[in-house]
Amino acid sequence: MFKHFLAALILISACHAGPARAQDAAAPFDGDLQRLAEILGTLHYLRGICGTNEGPKWRNEMQALIDAETPSGDRRARMIAGFNRGYNGFQQTYRTCTPAASVAIRRWTAEKLAALAPVDTVVQLARKMILAKNYPGVDVLTARSRLLDDHRVDAYHLDIADRARRAIAALRIAEETGNSAADSILLERARKLQAFFSQPFFVAEPFAKRPGSYVSRADAVRGCAEILNGRHDDLPVDAFYFTGSIEEIRGGRAPA
Repeated sequence: MFKHFLAALILISACHAGPARAQDAAAPFDGDLQRLAEILGTLHYLRGICGTNEGPKWRNEMQALIDAETPSGDRRARMIAGFNRGYNGFQQTYRTCTPAASVAIRRWTAEKLAALAPVDTVVQLARKMILAKNYPGVDVLTARSRLLDDHRVDAYHLDIADRARRAIAALRIAEETGNSAADSILLERARKLQAFFSQPFFVAEPFAKRPGSYVSRADAVRGCAEILNGRHDDLPVDAFYFTGSIEEIRGGRAPA
């Protein structure tokens, strides 16, 4: 079973929408439309900062999507929220056209992302993560899950996912720009969080020379929350690498 692999998939920013009114009941394909809207928001931001000089092209594509579907009320609001989620999610990660932003643009073209819209979960394995030996190398900033996009988890889960994603985004920005003014405590917790996502698989036991670990989704979310809240500030980053639950990490030691 997966542990932090599953936790990595939950790190996706999401806005909690209210229940739909009867006259604005969701259509069966609304989830796909919201994903497409998020893709357009992502491209609108990334193509803008990397000097492609496309102006409002992707915003206009979004408007064309709304005009074609003619949603009203909550359905329209959800589509617009999807566009904003895509824009804001990558804005938190890339403030300038860094090499990583250029790679993201080449990787997440409109055609590729549109083909993935019906997929329940999108998991990107990043070369940089693998080189850092942070197995299985899931990039939590570009992963997507229908469970979060469609708000099928509770508000606490959504909040922790958003906080964790923002912390990892801040760490990426600091690493790429050398920003010495960044919050050192936040960055240290983000490093622990990133290490916490490393996964000792059962299938990899002959190669890793250590037992695999199983941790429930609830325990994985709780571990993320405790790291973000500073409950384990007394432990070094290495303590979180390639381990199982928080209890295993602490090895029976009480938090400071």
